[in-house]
Amino acid sequence: MSKHDATSTPLIVTDDEVMSLAALTGRAWWTGLRSVDTDDEKDMLRASARGLRSMAVRGLVSEEGEPVAELSLVTACLGVTPSATVAAVDEHDRVLEDAPLLVLFRTGPAFFVACRSDVSGTHVLHEVDLDDGVDLVAEQLRTGSDVPVAAAFWDEAGRPQGGLRRRGGGCWTLGPGGTELTALDVADDPAAFAEAVASFWGIPA
Repeated sequence: MSKHDATSTPLIVTDDEVMSLAALTGRAWWTGLRSVDTDDEKDMLRASARGLRSMAVRGLVSEEGEPVAELSLVTACLGVTPSATVAAVDEHDRVLEDAPLLVLFRTGPAFFVACRSDVSGTHVLHEVDLDDGVDLVAEQLRTGSDVPVAAAFWDEAGRPQGGLRRRGGGCWTLGPGGTELTALDVADDPAAFAEAVASFWGIPA
């Protein structure tokens, strides 16, 4: 663990609270909100109202209803395309409905907000540096499971940069169209893996 990650305090928020912050700022949350029907305007309004009440109880909004500084980890991610998403997928690389989701949002030249979301609609956010971001991605791709896992990457302009896929006993880099390019050994060659991940973001590993 890096010094930066060790001093970063995690923030936990719910789908309702994220929905409320999106309404307050006018900026959308990129990833799905699993306990909110974002195709139903009434459901979104109800979720936003619940979220504002919840944040008021937790002291996360001012008397005027403005987000406090502690919510900067969330507001920094609103309206932003993530740098990476990682999740268990089906044979067509579609995220499984009950799969936890890891999302990295780039906040600086080599710093990210990491957000872990689960099916209950809970999000745990903390700030990490490049090394920790690579470690988080690697952790998902080397987990001993038969379920395929895929990681997708975007550059700072929001352009897709390809990804990584673990299926069966192997892990491969992918081109922007999903074509398998290069085999990687996540466990035994961490340096090559780190270099591959950093290259998606245009950062020297």
